[in-house]
Amino acid sequence: MVRDEPVASWELALVDSDEPDQLEPGEFFGYGVDTGAGAFADLSVSRLLAEWDSEDFEEAFDPDEFPEEPVPGHFDQVVDEESGANVIMVESGWGDGYYPTYVGRTESGEVACFVTDFLVAP
Repeated sequence: MVRDEPVASWELALVDSDEPDQLEPGEFFGYGVDTGAGAFADLSVSRLLAEWDSEDFEEAFDPDEFPEEPVPGHFDQVVDEESGANVIMVESGWGDGYYPTYVGRTESGEVACFVTDFLVAP
C-alpha cells in the first residue's frame, strides 16, 4: 500500500528493459523466485541492502526474533531506523517460479499499491 485511496485501474509493473508490446496473450513480465519468498522494497532499501553482509541479514531477519505472524509467511521488517525504510516479504504461492506484479493507480493516476499475483487462484 502506497496511499490509502481506492484503486481505479491496474497495469502490469514494468522495468525499463520490458517491452510489453512483445508479449503474447497470457504472457507477462514478472520476477523470479528462487527461495520460495517474494519481497517488496523501494530502491533506497535495495541500495542499503546491497551494502550488507551475511551477518547483517541474519541479525535483521532472524525468524526467532519475530512475534507470531498475523499472516502466515509474511513479515515487515524495518531495515533502517533513521529513514524507516522497510522490506515486506511473503511466501510465494506455489514456491519457486516467475510471478507478475501489478500497479494499482488512483483515479488521478497516482500509485496506490503494488500486488504480486502468486498464481494460486484461477
